Amino acid sequence: MRKMTLKTTLFSAALLASVLEVQAQNNPITFTRDMTFRETYGWANSMCTPKIGDFDNDGINDLWLDGQRQSYSWQTRTVFAKGLGERTFQADFEPIMEIQLDSTIVQKTDTIWKTDENGDFVLDGEGNKIIDEIIPVVDEEGKPVNDTIVTKNEIYVGTQNGLPQTAWSVGSQPIDFNADGLVDYLILHPGKVGDLQGYILVKNLGNGKFEVVEDEALSSIKFSENPKKGDYNRFNEDNAYTSVVTGDYDKDGYVDLLITGNAYDGRFVKLLRNVNGERFEEMNVFEALPFDVEVNRHGLWEESGAGEDPETGDPVKSVYFKDQPTMKAKPLSHGSVVFFDMDNDGWLDIVVSGYADGTDMGDVGTEPGEDEIRFYHNQKDGTFKDVTDQLIPVAQDVLANLGFEATGTLVDVFKVWGSVNTVMMATDYNQDGLMDLWISGKKRGDIHETFCLINTPTEGSVFSFVEETVPMVGMTDAGNRGFFYADFNGDDVPDLYHRGYSDALKPDGNKWDWCRVFEVSEGGSVGLYTSYDLGYWSNDIFGGFTWIWDDSDPIPGNFGDVDNDGKLDIMAGGYEGGTDNFIISYNETDYEPVCPDAPAEVTAEAAEKGQVMVKWPAAYLSNGNVAVHNVYIRNNETGVVRMLVPANTETGKQLAYSMFGAYAVNYSMDEGSCFYMFEKLPAGSYTVGVQAVNYAYLASGFTTTEVTVTDGYEASIQAPEKQAGVKVAVEGDVITVNSSESAAVAIYNMQGAEVATGMTNAPITVNGRGVFVVKVNHKAVKIVK
Repeated sequence: MRKMTLKTTLFSAALLASVLEVQAQNNPITFTRDMTFRETYGWANSMCTPKIGDFDNDGINDLWLDGQRQSYSWQTRTVFAKGLGERTFQADFEPIMEIQLDSTIVQKTDTIWKTDENGDFVLDGEGNKIIDEIIPVVDEEGKPVNDTIVTKNEIYVGTQNGLPQTAWSVGSQPIDFNADGLVDYLILHPGKVGDLQGYILVKNLGNGKFEVVEDEALSSIKFSENPKKGDYNRFNEDNAYTSVVTGDYDKDGYVDLLITGNAYDGRFVKLLRNVNGERFEEMNVFEALPFDVEVNRHGLWEESGAGEDPETGDPVKSVYFKDQPTMKAKPLSHGSVVFFDMDNDGWLDIVVSGYADGTDMGDVGTEPGEDEIRFYHNQKDGTFKDVTDQLIPVAQDVLANLGFEATGTLVDVFKVWGSVNTVMMATDYNQDGLMDLWISGKKRGDIHETFCLINTPTEGSVFSFVEETVPMVGMTDAGNRGFFYADFNGDDVPDLYHRGYSDALKPDGNKWDWCRVFEVSEGGSVGLYTSYDLGYWSNDIFGGFTWIWDDSDPIPGNFGDVDNDGKLDIMAGGYEGGTDNFIISYNETDYEPVCPDAPAEVTAEAAEKGQVMVKWPAAYLSNGNVAVHNVYIRNNETGVVRMLVPANTETGKQLAYSMFGAYAVNYSMDEGSCFYMFEKLPAGSYTVGVQAVNYAYLASGFTTTEVTVTDGYEASIQAPEKQAGVKVAVEGDVITVNSSESAAVAIYNMQGAEVATGMTNAPITVNGRGVFVVKVNHKAVKIVK
């Protein structure tokens, strides 16, 4: 019998019990439903996307449960359930109540009681006086005399644990925002309940307490022009799951965000840089393709705007200002965003897909709107360069194999891989130590497909891919209707649960149509899957439970190791059995979880300007393929830690369930070793650690080594000379433009706003960090400070 844990307060919890089993025979994966959460812990919601992780870093996973309770006046009360082990929790949802006084003005009245001829009151059969008449009271002037009735009500405004009121938060991502070793979260909140719709950054304070970080950059992304409580707008038009990703693109030790969607003012792809774990700032740092190579320039160059001829009144079409690039990423929506090291150089590049608006311009004519995909190469100076045109030859080969005619332009790339309402993500699909690009749901003929761009970097090229078919059901809309990608049967190959629409054919020749499918890997072999049809409107998942609401809302649910047994469970909030409930589906598949071995050794070598190159022999999974790796570096004097994915440095336990693209997957074919380069480190003594992680998020401990950085990174840098005769020096917030002649200087941020002016050879103060453009004598120099 399990230990029982009792707490005496109303908002605590005891032992889970009375497990309901709903199992199908001969399933490749076995889940067992536990329906007792509400009964045991006193509160549960529907519409919940559980966040599962070790939020207090004590070695036991906890639960963050949002949602809305249908059976309690649709109230939103977020539960934090601290894991106690042995499938028990201590649930905290203690409310914050505010007193609201409601006043009502009513006219005073006099009651006239019925009397008999003797003036005595007439009584009813029970001895009560009988009302004869109620007369409104008026003053001497005949005006009504009023009374004020005050009613006191308690209004629920939040929970003591500090978690916000949210629901339907599919696609929310764990992030250690301030690099303190605790798991924070970026919440995608559609706004149907609780707070305003938008992106909500929640900081973990430890000990089960949280706070919402008020962030100007995140709050500026509005999905209605005048947002108010109760607004409801699905994120990224039915593709929430891959509409936001996390990664440290500039290697400053703080995790950044890449977001796409469709705001009230248009489609967007935004790069938000994390500034010292304090706030985010939008970075417009994307160098467009040459004007004559680009086929849809909308959003990439400034425009004059349409108007009319002042003399004739005839309409005048807008034209592009060719010398004024916006430096923004291509505005897209309905698609996916990916941080992805596509050239294996250790720096995160960017791939984005989605729909782009067309235009009818006066200078270039019609530019049709269509599904697009864009590849941006990290220039290692804070900026990115559009290199989509380098994929044209590969796209032409794919088109030829499909029987389509190629154009020799970007249109070929868009036709082959551009897509909407599909899931695109970074993962090492073939487990060779290099990150690949996985796309599911693209339709390039009669059927939806799943395929992977296998990363095959070659010397002298930015990147190189070979397309490989993935034997899974190609499915659109899964990013909103349900998508779990991880290893559920313990064979070290990710399985996939997804729900959506597919024109692909079943073995019997019929279309999958609207379907719910679990793709289960067989025998630990990459590319060997069996597709199990679970029924589109069914809640059952191999005996477990996923709540199916309707097709207008993202499907709530998530996965994680709820009971800390090394197997990935599933959890959902739903209305089941006539009531709201948090339903845990424990994974009881018959296998023994195995952690990968730690890397045999780790070496770390300091280089110039705060660089540390870390190398290690690849660790392997039980199927013989390369594991993914997590890396950290800790300053031994200050204790400051930089880590790719939040983990306990002592035990190696993963603290949350980040996308696999967040891990280090860099592999040197020549040396036969993995590597990662830390940048921008101050001088000092450091400990470096590397661990191996499998696709069930089981991890080894960290193999460590020591390294000393003597040539540390300084805030003062010398910008490279971009124009003859102009050199820019940066010292903190002071910029000096050195030139052989005296001239006026103007400095702009990447949004095009002028932030400072001055003269050459004199200090100019520029506040803030980021990329700036310095202009002098018709010359421009791009700097990073």
